[in-house]
Amino acid sequence: MALNILLLEDNQAQHKEYEQALEDDELQDSYTLLKASNIKTARKLIKTEQINAAILDLKVPAIENGPADTENGLSYCKELLKKKQFPIIVVSANITSIKGNESGIPPHLKILNREMDVHSKAFQYFESKKDLLEISPLFPEAIQDIHSELQNSFWEMWGHWDEINSRFNHKDPEKTKTFLKRYVCSHLIEKWMAHDLFNEMHHTEFYTHPPLKDRIDTGDILELKNEFWIVMTAPCDLSNYNYPKNLTLLKCQPVELNNYAKVVKPFREDNSQEEAKNKQKEKVRRYFTEPQVGEHYLPPWSKTGKPVNVLFKDIKTVPFSEDCREKLKSSRIATLSYHFLPYLLQRYGTYVSRIGQSDVSTDDYIEYLLSVVPKSESKS
Repeated sequence: MALNILLLEDNQAQHKEYEQALEDDELQDSYTLLKASNIKTARKLIKTEQINAAILDLKVPAIENGPADTENGLSYCKELLKKKQFPIIVVSANITSIKGNESGIPPHLKILNREMDVHSKAFQYFESKKDLLEISPLFPEAIQDIHSELQNSFWEMWGHWDEINSRFNHKDPEKTKTFLKRYVCSHLIEKWMAHDLFNEMHHTEFYTHPPLKDRIDTGDILELKNEFWIVMTAPCDLSNYNYPKNLTLLKCQPVELNNYAKVVKPFREDNSQEEAKNKQKEKVRRYFTEPQVGEHYLPPWSKTGKPVNVLFKDIKTVPFSEDCREKLKSSRIATLSYHFLPYLLQRYGTYVSRIGQSDVSTDDYIEYLLSVVPKSESKS
């Protein structure tokens, strides 16, 4: 299905240029241009059509046959950035006048200088973000669902208010508001996770990407000299300013993708039976839930990355002085989500604290097995 691109441009010749760029790049089946020559028409299209992205000229009229003014385009651009969740390209000869907010230009706003091949560049940019464009209409629905469930979650607290009332400080409204936000969101996330953990989780949910904290933390994945390592130093040692002298890391060994050749084969063949696919799905599930002793499986944290095994035997420490902390912080590429971090920590803790058992006589053990295993089982 073609993606809808809102084109706000009052120059009809430019409309034809964008159409021609689609044909030249053989993208006419991938994108449909919804053209508007003024902001009033653009607003109507936003209300009646599903928009995946927008291309905006700044110097446009507010209404049909009205005067074209750059302030009109700037105002409408900020309106879209505030109210809508889709990528926007602004085509302008004066890019210094564009600011999405106080922190600068937001990541989903792309600014292109008006030049000869700007039309083709716009669609090349959309092609590079096509996966995001395809799901962008779902963002408003997801946000609306979250809003509704947050309200329900708040009223679920009503019946337990006597128990949790003491946790909130009503004398400080700002603190109370912060506590409420954290409490309600945590309640909602726990509610979702209670039903879906290891059931229908998408591998992207395993990570926070990019990392949000302004310091190194447990579960951070670092790229050091073309190798990947995950921070295993205890959270309590990293959450205060009494930092340890060294940071403990475990190696993340990429899994060779040829190991998956047989696993994915049935999904590449149209004539594969459902039974074969289900069998291989079970193998994939086991990678997550039944890893080898001394390893912990993690899915890829990027589109181009590979799944990895965290190797409990491959451990190293690195200096954690103030200078080193800054360098390590810049090497972070993702953080293991706090929903999945405990499973890694618990498995690693169990591994390093395990108690072995006495060695056994192999001959005696085989003799014992021969005495208890039925002969019929041995023949099969």
